[in-house]
Amino acid sequence: IDLSNRIVKSSALSLSLAQKTQFGLQNIRTVTGQFFVNGVNTRTRGVDAVAEYQQPLGDFGSVNWSAIFSGNGTQVTGVAKPSLFNALAQQQLIEQAPRYRLSLGGDWSLGKWSVRLQQTLWGPYEEPFTLNAAKTGSIDEVFHPKWVTDLDVSYRVTPRLTLSAGANNLFNAYPSRVP
Repeated sequence: IDLSNRIVKSSALSLSLAQKTQFGLQNIRTVTGQFFVNGVNTRTRGVDAVAEYQQPLGDFGSVNWSAIFSGNGTQVTGVAKPSLFNALAQQQLIEQAPRYRLSLGGDWSLGKWSVRLQQTLWGPYEEPFTLNAAKTGSIDEVFHPKWVTDLDVSYRVTPRLTLSAGANNLFNAYPSRVP
């Protein structure tokens, strides 16, 4: 997918000492700001794959099994104004999203009852905060893959009314803690 004039968060823009003095902010260590700008062209390539299987269980209902994989990568193909979207901002755009997602699930149903259990593996991603000398980005934080569990139990009261209770991220899984 090629996107032109993609909306992105700008680089962090800082005031110089003269500008801080002009606004009476010279005693403040850092004054920065960011805004959204139609600043870059990007190309994203990836793959999605879905597999499903329905398993009858006789008197015990049925289970619909599913497996879904999605993987992609993005590259910056053009920058409208490099001063608003520098090399670090470009690296952040590319690295701050998981490279893949794998989802494995089962939907069991019997009469008016149904239970859905889904396990989703979010792939690793990186948070670059500084640039190295080559201006290719320095990875300051790496977040490892995490499994997230979702569970939902439903009861169909009428054909038009179903009561459900469940939990997304049942075991409270989050990315690695930042030291």
